[in-house]
Amino acid sequence: MKDVVLRSAREEDLEELYLIERVCFPKHYFSKYFLRILLEYPSSLAFVAVVSDRTVGFVVGVIEEEGEGRIYTLDVLPDFRRRGIGGMLLEKLEEEFAKRGVVKCRLEVMEGNVPALQLYSKKGYRQVGVIKGYYGDRNGLVMEKALKLPGSL
Repeated sequence: MKDVVLRSAREEDLEELYLIERVCFPKHYFSKYFLRILLEYPSSLAFVAVVSDRTVGFVVGVIEEEGEGRIYTLDVLPDFRRRGIGGMLLEKLEEEFAKRGVVKCRLEVMEGNVPALQLYSKKGYRQVGVIKGYYGDRNGLVMEKALKLPGSL
């Protein structure tokens, strides 16, 4: 989608990101407090997708250990899904992770979330584990992907 602008998330985006998070995950959303912590965390990377001056999605990841990154949330508003925005946000985060020496990226996704599982599989993520009851009544699937560092083949 060519009219999408990706930019780094800012502190003033917090309220909008929280509202998007609640729309995307009505039962299992992160609190505004937790999103603030994620955005302020020193090794955090967060990007928003903007269409016509409207924030329509975002991604937040954290470099947790040397060489390892974790995606905490990837959200795209329902009216803007299936347009490649989620993939663009994912690729941007992976690119920035790799620039900082991250060689492996991990995430959790709700078992049965077919659109998310399709996106992650298409982008090279593979299931490496299951966390029973991670989403309360649903299991979480742990997925990982090896990242290529800039300049590597």
